[in-house]
Amino acid sequence: MKKYLRDFLLAILAGFSIGLGGTVYLRLKDAFTGGNVVGGVFFPVVEKICRKLSEDNK
Repeated sequence: MKKYLRDFLLAILAGFSIGLGGTVYLRLKDAFTGGNVVGGVFFPVVEKICRKLSEDNK
């Protein structure tokens, strides 16, 4: 049961990070020159953090 709860919470965290990354990407797209790059780099960084947290909890 504990594993299912952990997986559920990680899924919620993953969904939140995807939404946050998309929001940052869209906000920065027209904000300044190079905003696409900053927004595009933000998502993989957050994804890497989530993967590291997931691997540490196994």
